[in-house]
Amino acid sequence: MFSADNLPGLLFIIASVAAVLSLAVSFVLLWRYRRAVVRSMASSGQGQSLDPPIDSARDAAGDGGRRHPLQIEVVTADSSAAAVVKLSSGLASTSTLRVAVYGAAGVAFAMVFTIPWNFFLDGGFVPVRFLWLTAGYAWPVVMGLCLVVLNRRRDRLMCLGIYLLALVVLGAVALERNPGVTTGQLLQTWVLRNGIETLLSFCFLARPIRAVGPMVLAFVLAGTTGAAVSADFASKQISVLRVLVYLGDSLGLSAGVLLALVHAAGFVLFAFFGWWLLQWIGRRYRAKRISAQSLTMDALFVVFAALYAIDLLFESSFWALTGLVAFATYKFVTYVGLLWARRQRSSEPRPPALLLLRVFSLGRRSEKFFDALADQWLSEGTLSVIAGPDLVTSTVEPHEFLDYLGGRLSRQFVTGEADLSSRMDQLDKRRDPDGRFRVNEFFCYASTWRMTFRALARSSSGVLMDLRGFSRTNQGCLYEIGQLLAETPLERVLFMVDETTDRAFLDQVFRTLWVHVPEQSPNRAHAAPTARLFAAQPLPATSASRVLSMLFAT
Repeated sequence: MFSADNLPGLLFIIASVAAVLSLAVSFVLLWRYRRAVVRSMASSGQGQSLDPPIDSARDAAGDGGRRHPLQIEVVTADSSAAAVVKLSSGLASTSTLRVAVYGAAGVAFAMVFTIPWNFFLDGGFVPVRFLWLTAGYAWPVVMGLCLVVLNRRRDRLMCLGIYLLALVVLGAVALERNPGVTTGQLLQTWVLRNGIETLLSFCFLARPIRAVGPMVLAFVLAGTTGAAVSADFASKQISVLRVLVYLGDSLGLSAGVLLALVHAAGFVLFAFFGWWLLQWIGRRYRAKRISAQSLTMDALFVVFAALYAIDLLFESSFWALTGLVAFATYKFVTYVGLLWARRQRSSEPRPPALLLLRVFSLGRRSEKFFDALADQWLSEGTLSVIAGPDLVTSTVEPHEFLDYLGGRLSRQFVTGEADLSSRMDQLDKRRDPDGRFRVNEFFCYASTWRMTFRALARSSSGVLMDLRGFSRTNQGCLYEIGQLLAETPLERVLFMVDETTDRAFLDQVFRTLWVHVPEQSPNRAHAAPTARLFAAQPLPATSASRVLSMLFAT
């Protein structure tokens, strides 16, 4: 098959082509996925809406004038500062354990690559060189923590700063003990080891495609491997070459076209294995054996393991196994660490549930806030959303994406009352292996979103309604606000606004809809019923932290 001379180059080409193709394919598939979901959402589906619009005939005539007026309170970040500390302490333990586990697994991964250089290939064990090489090979875990695991900019900067400080200290010691080594040589060594690997990893870690990038990478990597294997096999088999030459002469095909066809045939052949691999990933995800976060981290370490192993291949083909051993070590340490962390939480109570409602026209602003909210909240409780065009590509999960690829997207949509009841009974309330909860996303037709919203509002511990950009055109929000006033205790609800919210119209909506709140509403018993409006901050992470504090700290 591959010779020892061309194996490093072929591995590099396979990894590079797979990463770049994953970027392009992910963008195309997500664009088509979004179109398919939005088109289905606009259709009526097979069900019927059981929830009529708010009946404007209902009024306060029967309350004898005893209705308490609705107060509208605007809360700012400063008013919830004390609550932030209380909530943050509840979130810290799970996040810290997860960071510690991934950090230990990343160091173990790095040491597997460091050991051959320090004990077998480069003049024996030297402590400073061992630590320097380990720090260099530990870069993927730092990258993964900063991009995937850590949810606050402060924590990311701290992680990166600690890593850079360790490199500087180890580099300074190395320079002092080895006068022949220069700062430029140390920097060049690190860049040559991690530069290309980092750029290629960004091809599937880019935020717009990160939800599906690792899965697309797995499929494309299988296909590109098949293309390389088929071309190498054909070039080394005389009988195969003769058949190809004969076909080329018979069909009038050039050598370049024949070579492209050989690559394509190998890609298609191995793509069947790639599809099986995607199905296997989907089954493990449904069974909660893996999480979206662990899948992304695994893809990152696979790429670095493959590319790191190329350097060792120049020494001997035997060292190709180093990449496999390093990745297996990373997975073992991760599994043991997360298993231990999971046992520490074995007796925890039922998690709180958060429902996020929003103005669908926010676009990128909605994605940024959702990312910050999910990153901070999913260590503490579940998060439910009704799918919309703003978040459909940010919240896509492996099984949803596979259903789309398999032409079974319709199975994700709520079709009626019985289907909704079944989905609510099966609502995912268990942690993933990494300690995080999942986002429960509900896909709804135009005829089923109202009943879905009401079911979710009744079952949620807290409801956040993002009204940034709210105006008279957002008729769906009017229905949701009316139902929240009528059916959900207002102490469990928070409305988020900013300068883009039409506040005059919003205040009018609250006053008008409050008049129509029925007698049996839980909010009618309050002496001072209050709708809380939170003034959002420019930084999404800051707003998310304050919102969670105000909803759940007490």
